[in-house]
Amino acid sequence: EAFIRSVASASTSGANRTAIIRMYKNTTLNETNYQVIDSNSIVVRDVSATTYNGGQNIFANVYNCGNQLNEDLNDYDIILQAGDTLTMTAEDIGGSVANLRINMVWVEDR
Repeated sequence: EAFIRSVASASTSGANRTAIIRMYKNTTLNETNYQVIDSNSIVVRDVSATTYNGGQNIFANVYNCGNQLNEDLNDYDIILQAGDTLTMTAEDIGGSVANLRINMVWVEDR
């Protein structure tokens, strides 16, 4: 199991730009290229998919790119089991968000 604890983001472009950051559980991604993060981890990542379909929206936050988002997710009880996926998206809703980074912190129970 992996317990998602927090999400953080930072933008390197545009103080007056706005985005919605969302997390979906068990979406279907196109053209994935999963990569191992750490050989001791059950978590793998993909940053190549450009579209997704379905899944359950479990988190959303409007984000002003001039500020950093640091969201404590402990109260959301986001738990991933073997075979689950977690997809994070950023949707531009004001201006052009060219460089947005999203980071996540999780704890694994083995």
